[in-house]
Amino acid sequence: MSGVLSSATNDPLLDILLLSVDESLRNQVLRSDKTSSYLNHLRKLSPDVLEDEKDQLIVNNKAIESSISKLAENSYLQFIVASQSMKKLSVVEEKFEHEVGRTIELGTQLDQEAAKLIEEMEAINYESSRQRITPVVLLDNIDKIQDILELPSLTLTCVHNGYYSEALDLASHTRRLGVRFNGIGIIGNIVEEVEQAMDEMIVQLLELLKHNVRLPMVIKTISYLRRLKPFSTMSTQKCTEQLQKLFLTLRMVFINNQLNLLNSIASTIDPDKYLKRYIEVIREHVFATIVNFNTVFLNKSEFASRSQASSMPISPSLSSASLISTVPKSSSIENDFIEETSQCFNLQGSILGPFMRKIISDLYDKLNEFAPKITDRHLRESLWLQIAYCSASMSRVGFEFGSILQGLSCLSNNDDPLITSEEWNRALEKQREISIRLGSSGNRA
Repeated sequence: MSGVLSSATNDPLLDILLLSVDESLRNQVLRSDKTSSYLNHLRKLSPDVLEDEKDQLIVNNKAIESSISKLAENSYLQFIVASQSMKKLSVVEEKFEHEVGRTIELGTQLDQEAAKLIEEMEAINYESSRQRITPVVLLDNIDKIQDILELPSLTLTCVHNGYYSEALDLASHTRRLGVRFNGIGIIGNIVEEVEQAMDEMIVQLLELLKHNVRLPMVIKTISYLRRLKPFSTMSTQKCTEQLQKLFLTLRMVFINNQLNLLNSIASTIDPDKYLKRYIEVIREHVFATIVNFNTVFLNKSEFASRSQASSMPISPSLSSASLISTVPKSSSIENDFIEETSQCFNLQGSILGPFMRKIISDLYDKLNEFAPKITDRHLRESLWLQIAYCSASMSRVGFEFGSILQGLSCLSNNDDPLITSEEWNRALEKQREISIRLGSSGNRA
């Protein structure tokens, strides 16, 4: 012990305290600016107070341990996110190293292409000797030539890393070079490689729309697609129509993927829980799809008229009783569904009509499959109440569908309809009562 003390410091008090400190922390204690002030503090204390100082240190240590435990308990999600972010950073670093390796390979190719370019330039015969390109001129412009040769790899790197605006600018610059130097073979090869990168960009943008993307990203994605072939070569109207179909088709793929995940666990949960989750998926993602569609594709006048129409109360002529009375009894339920939803949504000729009919048709099929298995009255009322809420939410974008489901149920040939008029009316009444009560609470607040 004396050897440890003599090798540590010239302060006996500090040497004694260092005996209780782990060896890995001793250097940190010695370098700390607070060590000297704390030693002076200890020397000023009387023996009685010095014992209290030890107790105070124990209390402080426990308090610190408690704070650390609470921090770990309250912020474990942030720790998990940070860990995931570090993993993503590792992936990005690996990808960057890969790109560096590719850049080195491209540098070798660049030397080869430069040699070929020199040979091609030397083979060109100009009408004037002053216009003839010589190796000296080539060497004077080697930096510009190198920039041109790097255009395909630079464009592809921008696409892979999500810098789509920069990739489009590089593609436009490359096309201008192709028009200006139409007779040079290597320029044609560069243009072709850049166009291949643009094809890959289209695939990435379309893949984005099959995931849970927010409105700003949807706006950017559609604007990028408008600038890419074949959309850029179409008329404005045809381009918009094709992008609308693509958008709704890809969003339908996303929604179906969400529902398929739910279908995979349908046999393991109660029918009422399954249907409620199914309705929640429709309420969240279909509503977002229609809002995004209206924002991206409708001009201000169309959006205003659509919003005004969606805010109007539903006409009594479109109630379930009226729907039943206007449909011939001999017609099939599917034809009734297509005809009446087109009239209710007032979207004849709009691509949103078929999209919503598909959504509601699938919902009706799921209700037919699982709702009869729910025999408890309270569970059934809770299910119809959730459908009423979902329908009211969709009415904000002009797609109230609750009365159509209830009408189709009454039109079916089953003796026991899917939902009776009494059940649906009770659900609507309860939904209105809750909405009024929440509105009153909000006004008082």
